[in-house]
Amino acid sequence: MEKIKIAVFLHGLSGGAGQVVIDYFSHMKYREDYDIDVITLNVESDKLRRRYESAGMRVLLIPSKKESILKNLLSMYHIFRRKKYDIAYGHMTLTNCFPFCIAKLCGIRTRISHSHLVVSPTIFNRVLAKATQLFSTDYLACGIEAGKSLYGDHPFEVFNNAIDLQKFKYNSYIRYKIRKNNDITDDNFVIGHIGRFDKQKNHDQLIDIFKVIVSENKDAKLILIGDGILLSKIKEKVKNYGIEKNVIFTGAIDNVAEYIQAMDVFVLPSLYEGLCLSAIEAQCSGVPCVFSDTVSIETKKIENVYFVGLNDSSEKWAREILSMENTMREKKSIQILKEYGYDINIEAQRLDVYLRNSLTGK
Repeated sequence: MEKIKIAVFLHGLSGGAGQVVIDYFSHMKYREDYDIDVITLNVESDKLRRRYESAGMRVLLIPSKKESILKNLLSMYHIFRRKKYDIAYGHMTLTNCFPFCIAKLCGIRTRISHSHLVVSPTIFNRVLAKATQLFSTDYLACGIEAGKSLYGDHPFEVFNNAIDLQKFKYNSYIRYKIRKNNDITDDNFVIGHIGRFDKQKNHDQLIDIFKVIVSENKDAKLILIGDGILLSKIKEKVKNYGIEKNVIFTGAIDNVAEYIQAMDVFVLPSLYEGLCLSAIEAQCSGVPCVFSDTVSIETKKIENVYFVGLNDSSEKWAREILSMENTMREKKSIQILKEYGYDINIEAQRLDVYLRNSLTGK
């Protein structure tokens, strides 16, 4: 049987959308039936590239639209003409329209748009959303709100940001090990965050909030997992606030699940989200969570999840987080998430069937 050739489109290799791609394809029973190229605008590190290659995917770097929109479009055109893909699969939400326009021109008949964000309804965003609808043949989303945000009234199908539930199951020994390796004692109250360092994830406000927390609890620690263009700026802010000893920067790591075990509270103050992968991972481990009110309400799957207004003061955020210091972990989190459809071993087979069916009748 000839392999199904798929071009997957990502803004960069870091972030939740890319991890969703790796998780879904890696857990398909018939993964060998697919020949996958990941076409991206940014390769943040060789380590990230190797992660995709280890999952059997080729990584193709093309010029970004900021660098040159003409070079961006032409590079895709030449790749499409040479590779002759069966499916174009976009994970760039609003900007899926750009590769799909070229894909349609090159005769790629199946063009699957996957929405990962709830986007603000500006005129510019509405134009991009309409263009994405126009050039797509299939419409997917990580949640109801992310789908409605991009597709409006157009029908779409939800594929959850499913994960390996057992991998994130709470483990007291792993918690002890990670905390010990990072000089964290039982007296330390540990707050965690996972996300690339860019504007959307709102690290700037998180550091303001944590400064208030440290003023109330000098033993508080903040674990920041991820990498990105704003990392050095956030490190400088931490230094200027004099809280370097309280903040742990891990960089991009492969054992995120283990670090979640070390957390007492997971905080996500994002400016906007769809249905955030790291929020699901944190809930799977049962850790109490505090999200900004701009995070989709669909994200809440366990009881000990709380929302605070994005525009509320750092003091209010700090009070909410500090009040959860002794909150117990959710013990039935694995069962709850499985019932909500977040078991990757099940959902990956569902996507496999969807991709095969998408090729028929076009």
